[in-house]
Amino acid sequence: MGPLSEAAGPLTNRQVSPGMAFFTDFVVTGTVRGADATSTPAEVTGLLGDAFVESRTGPGQLLRCYELVEVAWEQEVDGWRGLYVTVQAHRLDVPLSVDALAADGERRFGHDRSAWEVLALWLLGSCEAAGVLGRTDAVCEIVRYGLLEPDTAVRACLDAIPVSRADVATRESTPYARENLVAVNASRAAKRLTLAAGGLLPRVRDRALRAEVAAWLELRTRLM
Repeated sequence: MGPLSEAAGPLTNRQVSPGMAFFTDFVVTGTVRGADATSTPAEVTGLLGDAFVESRTGPGQLLRCYELVEVAWEQEVDGWRGLYVTVQAHRLDVPLSVDALAADGERRFGHDRSAWEVLALWLLGSCEAAGVLGRTDAVCEIVRYGLLEPDTAVRACLDAIPVSRADVATRESTPYARENLVAVNASRAAKRLTLAAGGLLPRVRDRALRAEVAAWLELRTRLM
Protein backbone atom coordinates (compact mmCIF):
# COMPACT_ATOMS: atom_id res chain seq x y z
CA MET A 1 0.00 0.00 0.00
CA GLY A 2 1.39 3.42 -0.95
CA PRO A 3 2.24 6.17 1.53
CA LEU A 4 -0.87 8.16 0.64
CA SER A 5 -3.45 5.40 0.66
CA GLU A 6 -4.98 6.77 3.85
CA ALA A 7 -3.98 10.40 3.53
CA ALA A 8 -5.12 10.98 -0.03
CA GLY A 9 -7.10 7.93 -1.10
CA PRO A 10 -6.02 5.16 -3.50
CA LEU A 11 -3.91 6.76 -6.20
CA THR A 12 -5.08 4.22 -8.74
CA ASN A 13 -8.56 5.73 -8.50
CA ARG A 14 -7.41 9.20 -9.58
CA GLN A 15 -9.10 10.49 -12.71
CA VAL A 16 -6.48 10.58 -15.46
CA SER A 17 -7.04 10.12 -19.16
CA PRO A 18 -6.63 6.59 -20.58
CA GLY A 19 -3.77 7.81 -22.77
CA MET A 20 -1.85 9.32 -19.89
CA ALA A 21 -2.50 6.22 -17.76
CA PHE A 22 -1.12 4.07 -20.57
CA PHE A 23 1.97 6.27 -20.94
CA THR A 24 2.61 6.44 -17.19
CA ASP A 25 2.40 2.66 -16.90
CA PHE A 26 5.04 2.40 -19.62
CA VAL A 27 7.32 4.89 -17.83
CA VAL A 28 7.02 2.96 -14.57
CA THR A 29 7.30 -0.61 -15.88
CA GLY A 30 9.23 -0.22 -19.14
CA THR A 31 6.76 -2.57 -20.80
CA VAL A 32 3.68 -2.36 -23.01
CA ARG A 33 1.24 -5.09 -21.99
CA GLY A 34 4.21 -7.26 -21.11
CA ALA A 35 6.31 -6.51 -24.21
CA ASP A 36 9.71 -4.91 -23.70
CA ALA A 37 13.00 -4.42 -25.54
CA THR A 38 13.97 -8.06 -24.95
CA SER A 39 10.87 -9.48 -26.64
CA THR A 40 11.18 -11.16 -30.05
CA PRO A 41 8.94 -10.17 -32.97
CA ALA A 42 6.86 -13.32 -32.43
CA GLU A 43 6.47 -12.57 -28.72
CA VAL A 44 5.41 -8.99 -29.44
CA THR A 45 2.82 -10.24 -31.92
CA GLY A 46 1.46 -12.58 -29.27
CA LEU A 47 1.24 -9.77 -26.71
CA LEU A 48 0.16 -6.81 -28.85
CA GLY A 49 -1.52 -8.46 -31.81
CA ASP A 50 -1.00 -8.24 -35.56
CA ALA A 51 -2.45 -4.76 -36.23
CA PHE A 52 0.92 -3.19 -37.01
CA VAL A 53 3.00 -1.74 -39.83
CA GLU A 54 6.58 -2.94 -40.37
CA SER A 55 9.44 -1.31 -42.22
CA ARG A 56 13.15 -1.84 -42.74
CA THR A 57 15.00 1.16 -41.33
CA GLY A 58 18.48 -0.02 -42.30
CA PRO A 59 20.55 -3.11 -43.08
CA GLY A 60 19.32 -5.86 -40.78
CA GLN A 61 17.00 -3.53 -38.84
CA LEU A 62 13.26 -3.90 -38.38
CA LEU A 63 10.79 -1.30 -37.08
CA ARG A 64 7.23 -2.18 -36.11
CA CYS A 65 4.58 0.46 -35.37
CA TYR A 66 1.41 -0.05 -33.30
CA GLU A 67 -0.11 3.44 -33.42
CA LEU A 68 1.38 4.85 -30.16
CA VAL A 69 4.00 2.11 -29.78
CA GLU A 70 7.16 1.48 -31.80
CA VAL A 71 9.38 -1.60 -31.40
CA ALA A 72 12.74 -2.06 -33.12
CA TRP A 73 15.06 -5.02 -33.63
CA GLU A 74 18.43 -5.75 -35.18
CA GLN A 75 19.07 -9.02 -36.97
CA GLU A 76 21.81 -11.28 -35.65
CA VAL A 77 23.01 -14.73 -36.64
CA ASP A 78 20.63 -16.51 -34.29
CA GLY A 79 17.62 -14.24 -34.73
CA TRP A 80 16.40 -10.76 -33.84
CA ARG A 81 17.88 -8.70 -30.98
CA GLY A 82 15.61 -6.06 -29.47
CA LEU A 83 16.82 -2.45 -29.68
CA TYR A 84 14.07 -0.45 -28.01
CA VAL A 85 10.39 0.04 -27.28
CA THR A 86 9.00 3.57 -27.34
CA VAL A 87 5.64 5.22 -26.80
CA GLN A 88 4.97 8.28 -28.94
CA ALA A 89 3.76 10.64 -26.19
CA HIS A 90 3.02 13.45 -28.64
CA ARG A 91 0.21 11.29 -30.08
CA LEU A 92 -1.57 10.93 -26.74
CA ASP A 93 -4.93 12.48 -26.07
CA VAL A 94 -4.65 15.67 -23.98
CA PRO A 95 -6.34 15.42 -20.53
CA LEU A 96 -7.61 19.02 -20.69
CA SER A 97 -7.29 21.91 -23.11
CA VAL A 98 -4.32 24.23 -22.56
CA ASP A 99 -6.66 27.04 -21.50
CA ALA A 100 -8.46 24.77 -19.04
CA LEU A 101 -5.16 23.58 -17.56
CA ALA A 102 -3.92 27.16 -17.17
CA ALA A 103 -7.11 28.20 -15.38
CA ASP A 104 -7.21 25.09 -13.22
CA GLY A 105 -3.56 25.53 -12.26
CA GLU A 106 -4.50 28.67 -10.34
CA ARG A 107 -6.44 26.51 -7.92
CA ARG A 108 -4.23 24.01 -6.15
CA PHE A 109 -5.98 21.85 -3.56
CA GLY A 110 -9.03 19.75 -2.75
CA HIS A 111 -11.58 19.35 -5.53
CA ASP A 112 -9.86 22.16 -7.42
CA ARG A 113 -6.50 20.39 -7.64
CA SER A 114 -5.21 20.68 -11.18
CA ALA A 115 -5.13 17.72 -13.53
CA TRP A 116 -1.34 17.73 -13.51
CA GLU A 117 -1.21 17.53 -9.72
CA VAL A 118 -3.59 14.58 -9.80
CA LEU A 119 -1.41 12.91 -12.41
CA ALA A 120 1.74 13.62 -10.37
CA LEU A 121 0.21 11.98 -7.28
CA TRP A 122 -0.83 8.95 -9.29
CA LEU A 123 2.58 8.69 -10.95
CA LEU A 124 4.45 8.87 -7.64
CA GLY A 125 2.15 6.26 -6.14
CA SER A 126 2.70 4.00 -9.15
CA CYS A 127 6.47 4.46 -8.92
CA GLU A 128 6.40 3.49 -5.26
CA ALA A 129 4.22 0.46 -5.93
CA ALA A 130 6.62 -0.66 -8.68
CA GLY A 131 9.68 -0.19 -6.45
CA VAL A 132 11.10 2.65 -8.55
CA LEU A 133 10.85 5.03 -5.58
CA GLY A 134 11.01 4.23 -1.91
CA ARG A 135 8.41 5.53 0.51
CA THR A 136 10.66 8.30 1.80
CA ASP A 137 11.50 9.54 -1.71
CA ALA A 138 7.86 9.45 -2.82
CA VAL A 139 6.57 11.41 0.17
CA CYS A 140 9.39 13.97 -0.03
CA GLU A 141 8.59 14.56 -3.71
CA ILE A 142 4.94 15.10 -2.82
CA VAL A 143 5.94 17.72 -0.25
CA ARG A 144 8.47 19.28 -2.59
CA TYR A 145 5.89 19.92 -5.30
CA GLY A 146 3.05 20.87 -2.95
CA LEU A 147 0.74 18.11 -4.12
CA LEU A 148 -1.26 17.84 -0.89
CA GLU A 149 -2.70 20.23 1.66
CA PRO A 150 -0.19 20.95 4.48
CA ASP A 151 -1.93 18.90 7.19
CA THR A 152 -2.34 15.92 4.84
CA ALA A 153 1.25 16.18 3.62
CA VAL A 154 2.65 16.38 7.16
CA ARG A 155 0.56 13.39 8.21
CA ALA A 156 1.97 11.46 5.25
CA CYS A 157 5.51 12.40 6.33
CA LEU A 158 4.95 11.23 9.89
CA ASP A 159 3.30 8.00 8.75
CA ALA A 160 6.28 7.29 6.48
CA ILE A 161 8.90 7.61 9.24
CA PRO A 162 10.06 3.98 9.65
CA VAL A 163 10.98 4.18 13.34
CA SER A 164 9.63 5.72 16.52
CA ARG A 165 11.27 8.65 18.31
CA ALA A 166 12.06 6.34 21.22
CA ASP A 167 13.89 3.84 19.00
CA VAL A 168 15.49 6.03 16.33
CA ALA A 169 19.27 5.75 16.01
CA THR A 170 21.23 8.88 16.92
CA ARG A 171 24.84 9.96 16.55
CA GLU A 172 25.38 9.31 20.24
CA SER A 173 23.72 5.90 20.39
CA THR A 174 24.70 4.23 17.14
CA PRO A 175 28.13 4.14 15.43
CA TYR A 176 28.38 4.18 11.64
CA ALA A 177 29.06 0.49 11.03
CA ARG A 178 27.89 -2.14 8.58
CA GLU A 179 25.96 -4.00 11.25
CA ASN A 180 23.98 -0.84 12.00
CA LEU A 181 23.11 -0.05 8.38
CA VAL A 182 19.35 -0.64 8.77
CA ALA A 183 19.15 1.60 11.83
CA VAL A 184 21.31 4.29 10.21
CA ASN A 185 19.17 4.34 7.08
CA ALA A 186 15.99 4.53 9.16
CA SER A 187 17.43 7.49 11.04
CA ARG A 188 18.37 9.21 7.80
CA ALA A 189 14.86 8.66 6.43
CA ALA A 190 13.39 10.07 9.65
CA LYS A 191 15.58 13.16 9.28
CA ARG A 192 14.57 13.76 5.66
CA LEU A 193 10.88 13.35 6.41
CA THR A 194 11.11 15.52 9.52
CA LEU A 195 12.75 18.35 7.59
CA ALA A 196 10.16 18.02 4.82
CA ALA A 197 7.34 18.23 7.36
CA GLY A 198 9.06 21.07 9.20
CA GLY A 199 8.96 23.23 6.11
CA LEU A 200 5.16 23.03 6.18
CA LEU A 201 4.77 23.63 9.92
CA PRO A 202 3.70 27.31 9.70
CA ARG A 203 0.71 26.25 7.57
CA VAL A 204 -0.36 23.21 9.63
CA ARG A 205 -3.59 23.63 11.60
CA ASP A 206 -3.76 20.36 13.54
CA ARG A 207 -2.13 20.95 16.95
CA ALA A 208 -1.27 17.28 17.44
CA LEU A 209 0.55 17.20 14.10
CA ARG A 210 2.42 20.40 14.97
CA ALA A 211 3.50 18.96 18.32
CA GLU A 212 4.73 15.71 16.79
CA VAL A 213 6.72 17.49 14.10
CA ALA A 214 8.20 19.85 16.70
CA ALA A 215 9.29 16.85 18.80
CA TRP A 216 11.04 15.31 15.79
CA LEU A 217 12.67 18.63 14.92
CA GLU A 218 14.23 18.73 18.36
CA LEU A 219 16.01 15.49 17.44
CA ARG A 220 17.14 16.53 13.96
CA THR A 221 20.71 17.52 14.84
CA ARG A 222 21.21 14.16 16.56
CA LEU A 223 19.87 12.06 13.70
CA MET A 224 22.23 10.36 11.30
